[in-house]
Amino acid sequence: MILFDVREKSILADFFLVCSGTSQPHISALSTHIRKTMMAHGISPKGQDGQAESKWIVLDYGDILIHILDPETRKFYCLEELWDDRKIVYQQKADDEKQEPVDNGN
Repeated sequence: MILFDVREKSILADFFLVCSGTSQPHISALSTHIRKTMMAHGISPKGQDGQAESKWIVLDYGDILIHILDPETRKFYCLEELWDDRKIVYQQKADDEKQEPVDNGN
């Protein structure tokens, strides 16, 4: 998972989250969990595009766009390459590494 601050580069959202689901059921479950969690905090999506079957779901929460892709689709589209590494706010490391915010000098 990687979170970018795109406020200076995008009119669509302030933040851009990219994460992977390992299968269609996993992508669907991630989408459902995110939607339920956000609703529990009183935040409704402005829209959703894609289905788990398409291997890519986008959840639009206005300030943040959440992209859930299978690994092959994520690798093909290289969404992370759209944004400068200095704009990374958070990046999840491998399971055995400590996860923490990225110090990108901003």
